[in-house]
Amino acid sequence: MRHDEHKPTPSSEPDRTAGFEHSDAQVRPLVMLAVGTGVLTLLAMMVVAIMWRVMAYETNDTGTLRGSPLAGLRPLPPSPRLQITPANDLKDVRDQEHQLLSSYGWVERDKGVVRIPIDRAMDILAQRGLPPGKPETPAKASGPAKAVKP
Repeated sequence: MRHDEHKPTPSSEPDRTAGFEHSDAQVRPLVMLAVGTGVLTLLAMMVVAIMWRVMAYETNDTGTLRGSPLAGLRPLPPSPRLQITPANDLKDVRDQEHQLLSSYGWVERDKGVVRIPIDRAMDILAQRGLPPGKPETPAKASGPAKAVKP
């Protein structure tokens, strides 16, 4: 077919057939598209089901992955290493801090230094007041403040 065969011929009357398609849609490509989509969907579902079974096989009774038998053979990467469970690590650190701040214990037994709960320490401090210390000399107002190194 040549490209100029579909051009309308000039006439004095308006073309009453313009504005709609003169032939039906081809059914075969639409059916092939629907069948192809269905086949690809089924194939994807089978792949997911196989992966699901493999992952279920790789887990132990506790629901965690078993891990590779070669995992213990490889060396650890150099520091700093990333945290695997930062939320759990933070909870552990806070639990340890809370335990230290709310319990009695020896800091230096030979010097007689002990650790008491923070609430008890604040009560004692409120009753007795701050211990006397050396009076600090006021800083000179003429010069800039010097940075204190820790």
